[in-house]
Amino acid sequence: DLTNLSYDVLDHVPSTTIENQVIKVLEAKARRSGEHNNLDISITSYRKSIMYDLGCGAVRITDKNWSVVKKPPIIFRKSANQRQQVKPKRGGDVKELLQFVNITNESEQLLFLCYVITTMIPDIQHPVLILHGTQGAGKTILMQIIKALVDHSELDTGFNQPKDEQDHALNAYHNYVLFYDNLSDISEKLSDALCRTVTGSAFSTRKLYTNSEMFAFKFKRPVILNGLSQIVAD
Repeated sequence: DLTNLSYDVLDHVPSTTIENQVIKVLEAKARRSGEHNNLDISITSYRKSIMYDLGCGAVRITDKNWSVVKKPPIIFRKSANQRQQVKPKRGGDVKELLQFVNITNESEQLLFLCYVITTMIPDIQHPVLILHGTQGAGKTILMQIIKALVDHSELDTGFNQPKDEQDHALNAYHNYVLFYDNLSDISEKLSDALCRTVTGSAFSTRKLYTNSEMFAFKFKRPVILNGLSQIVAD
């Protein structure tokens, strides 16, 4: 950081005032010149490619191939619950996933595989994946598999239904894949919030409860829901 750099080069640590001034100058220069990239979590677009954060490098995916980049040309926003992802190997087959999930219908297997693959595409509207079935049908395990593949988070359990829109927005801010587990129904507020999460509409809230300054959340996230019964009406 700036303090260590100053000590290494100048052999002393700058005062807090000078450090803040330097930071403001650097921020101003960054805003006025240079390349601008999105600060995203886990997955983002970069120069006609997709960058997938591994925690210790990244995977760069193009329309022709993919490669592991030890020093990505961009930075990702980090969350406290993230862990390093396993580095991918060549020669795999996405159909191997089917041996771990309880899906026997061929059409539904194809839909499942397509859904998993498209979760790796940022900035598109992902359909909400809704799972239902009896207890022990493997719904939660399927959700955990998707999250482990796409969103390398320490939180491998699903969220409970959030108490308000702000809680949902915070879940989406800190996680790329959202899954709500064991739902019996969906409130109208959550239903509206899920639609906005899929389409990329913004959420706004106060930065702190002690002031009136607003902070906006805007993102598109894959969303998965599960319950014993069909929780969404046809």
